[in-house]
Amino acid sequence: MLVLSLLQPHWLDAPEPLDDQCAHGKVILSVEGQDFVTPQDGEITVSAAALNLLRTVDHDHTRERPVSEGGQLFPCCGFNVSLAGERFPVLILGCPTGVDLEIVHTVNGVVLRREGREALVSEHAWQRAVVSFAEAVLEFYEREPRRNPIQNTEDREGWQAFWQEYAGRLERLRLEV
Repeated sequence: MLVLSLLQPHWLDAPEPLDDQCAHGKVILSVEGQDFVTPQDGEITVSAAALNLLRTVDHDHTRERPVSEGGQLFPCCGFNVSLAGERFPVLILGCPTGVDLEIVHTVNGVVLRREGREALVSEHAWQRAVVSFAEAVLEFYEREPRRNPIQNTEDREGWQAFWQEYAGRLERLRLEV
């Protein structure tokens, strides 16, 4: 069984919680009891991870060709969102830590790989899990107080493009699942 769960979503407190545009939390990703991401891996910027995961439904994520364009699939930080992406409209930058694994589509399904561990899941199971995770992140945003407006034009445009890509991918996948 494939498990992809959002745990303890929250905002960072400093300097002003309503300025934080990134949702943070812990993640569980396991297949048949084999762990790929656990709460012990630390804090994840789950908003960035959700967009990265939405991209993996259509694209492989490998070291040579990451959907995160240089970052981790599950980044610790994802505070800088800009329109500077090469493969995708949005580039998410942060610190160099986080959790990375490979997601590769094969004729048999989707292969997950991390540090010598490997598991195969069906395309449909992967899509359902990713949609559920992305919806959980979105629900966190919707039930929380509205974020403060972004003052910097480049940052504002980056976040608008982030949510446009996120919503577009999620909506398309909802129709397929």
